Amino acid sequence: MKRNILRRGIVASLITLFALISSLVGQPAGLNPGPFSGKLTSGVEATTFASRVNPNTEALTGAALNVGNAQGCIGAFNFSTGLPDGRMGSASRPSGVGVEIETADDFILSRATTLNSATFFGLLPLGATLSNINFVGVELYRVFPADSVNPPSGMVPTRVNSPSDNAFDSRDSDAGNLTFTAVIVSANFNVANSVVNGINKIPNQTTGGEGPVTGQEVFFNVTFTTPFVLAPDHYFFKPTVGLTSGNFLLLSTTTPPLFTGDLQAWIRNTNLDPDWLRIGTDIVGGNPAPRFNEAFSLSGVFTTCLQDDSNPANVVVFNEQTGEYSFCCAGQLFTGQGTVVSRGCIVTIQDNSVDRRVLIKFDGSVNAGAASLQSPPGSTRCTISDRNTTNNSCVCN
Repeated sequence: MKRNILRRGIVASLITLFALISSLVGQPAGLNPGPFSGKLTSGVEATTFASRVNPNTEALTGAALNVGNAQGCIGAFNFSTGLPDGRMGSASRPSGVGVEIETADDFILSRATTLNSATFFGLLPLGATLSNINFVGVELYRVFPADSVNPPSGMVPTRVNSPSDNAFDSRDSDAGNLTFTAVIVSANFNVANSVVNGINKIPNQTTGGEGPVTGQEVFFNVTFTTPFVLAPDHYFFKPTVGLTSGNFLLLSTTTPPLFTGDLQAWIRNTNLDPDWLRIGTDIVGGNPAPRFNEAFSLSGVFTTCLQDDSNPANVVVFNEQTGEYSFCCAGQLFTGQGTVVSRGCIVTIQDNSVDRRVLIKFDGSVNAGAASLQSPPGSTRCTISDRNTTNNSCVCN
């Protein structure tokens, strides 16, 4: 208990420190403060690759969150599974030092969302330094059978509730659409079991795991410089860390379910691709078999859309915080940015440009809204009345 409290304190201090650095360089917390590196005053080693830390304490709650602002209906999106629990470390590395190994865990979006950042916890080998990190990537998967060949190959016990064959979208440090900060939280951290090499096709999938591992607990903050823009759906989050030598292990957290629909973590390697195995049920096994979640968090903003009840081709997609919108009206696309006024759960966006009048109103407490477009001003092009935004399938290109 004392050790867990200490780790919570260290991570909270680091988040506060990064927020302070942001303010010292004259930028709001959450914006890129520029590269820095070195030893923090707490004695915890850190390295930064032109990245930011989102000062979001949700990562410390130890419970899954999928919430908006204080009203719970508009604004920011934050999701977290909590701190590492020391039960499992599962490899998640790119190809290079051995075959590629992927560990993925799930989250659910009930509304369209733009993901701007993520955090996760992992284990570096003893003796490794943060300079050994040469790659960080994030891939998002949907749930099988999306983005997959169906029926599956039959190489694994089941593909029900697994990640799909192919990634839905990805970001990584090599491509330049992801930056990251890595901080050593504990120089000596133990996991009771691990999965690295024992990822096998049936009937040899149940190995019991590969036993305890001791390493360095590392906290990663990741910024998506090209954000993920996602529709409401069930997704898997798969972070990958490349090292010059040794294996990176993703750390587990509280046993699922943490939220309604929570699935356990899955893993695969190049030899098993495109299939996946459940780390607990398939590989560790037992009666009952353990189940694992991974320790990660996600942050972003809700991207809302309104779709006309009588004419689904009339759509407006908008950002509740910035006022940016894309209005599809009678086959024509209008894009712009309006002024945002938020009162409780109600968001109003107005754009009174020279060539148009746009009015968007959305009530997050009842998931309903309306919008109108005049172009030129005084000439109504289309109106939108949406009594239930949860059943929308908005596409506006």
